[in-house]
Amino acid sequence: MGIQDYVIQNYILLIACTGIITITIYDVYLDRISIHILRWIIGIIISLSVIDYMESWFSDLPEPTTFRILFSVLGYTLRPTVIMLAIFMIYHRVKLLTLIPAILNALVYCTAFFSDIAFSYSETNNFLRGPLGYTFIAVGLLYVLGLCVALFKSFESRHGHEWLLILYFMSAAILTVILTIFFQVDGLFNMTFIVGITLYYLHIYIQHTKLDALTGLFNRQVFYTDIQKNHSGITGVISIDMNNLKILNDTEGHSAGDKALKTLSECFLKNSSSKNWIYRIGGDEFVIFCIRQSEEEMQQLLKDLRDGVAATEYSCSFGLSVGTDPNEMLRESDRLMYEEKARYKAGRA
Repeated sequence: MGIQDYVIQNYILLIACTGIITITIYDVYLDRISIHILRWIIGIIISLSVIDYMESWFSDLPEPTTFRILFSVLGYTLRPTVIMLAIFMIYHRVKLLTLIPAILNALVYCTAFFSDIAFSYSETNNFLRGPLGYTFIAVGLLYVLGLCVALFKSFESRHGHEWLLILYFMSAAILTVILTIFFQVDGLFNMTFIVGITLYYLHIYIQHTKLDALTGLFNRQVFYTDIQKNHSGITGVISIDMNNLKILNDTEGHSAGDKALKTLSECFLKNSSSKNWIYRIGGDEFVIFCIRQSEEEMQQLLKDLRDGVAATEYSCSFGLSVGTDPNEMLRESDRLMYEEKARYKAGRA
């Protein structure tokens, strides 16, 4: 037993953990709170690997010791806590009630120092699970469910493919439990969680490359991709152009123009649904793809968008086209939008 053996056994885990910590130094996507929590998670995972290594060493002794009980209690306590912290990292607006399952879990396993209700060791140092010995799994799965809810609420993308990531986390958690309990496979939690964190980090990075930096809407590159990939799913196109952005920039400065674009983008998001994919394709030009919506739904969407913009201090011209060919619909919606813009300018002349 020694540091060398520990490093060899946990080499991949340590490389992954130190790699993520290094990336967070240069991260521009996660907020400061998320980065701090992520580093705490990585620190606890590394600590768990040390705890598991030490517990394994003490399990080879001929009789149980207080140290083995201590390391076991720490392991059972910290695993659900890691998942809880992941919820805080992804979705900051969680209630303090979220702490209660972790606290109860810790209290249950601390009883091992004076009771066998959670677990104990025989005189020959064999592990004996008590009636509450699976509490950490129940609490862990509860937090996994909460983690999936947090992921669902945090997704900015409206493409609808994020359910795959949620399915991954649920499947990985359940499979880890099955392999740990029924097949006695050790060390799976740490690696499963670090892989999950890595994939989530990759997902965040990919999502931000698809977004316009100023407005948070989908960018022009995603627009070009979606018009080709989702050809059959697009049943309507709305073209939008802000009125008088140049005048606003010239008279009040570009910061005022940026504020206007952000306000309008928030308005579009607020008055649309998951069936509407919104893009900023130019300076003050926006496009909305309506996915498998009826004409009545799209007309209502257009009305809601107009009403939403009217409630701001800004103005937009709109054009809606319904059909089956996205390229033809785009040309038609642009034409209608420019006609409306011409009428707007004529009315102000």
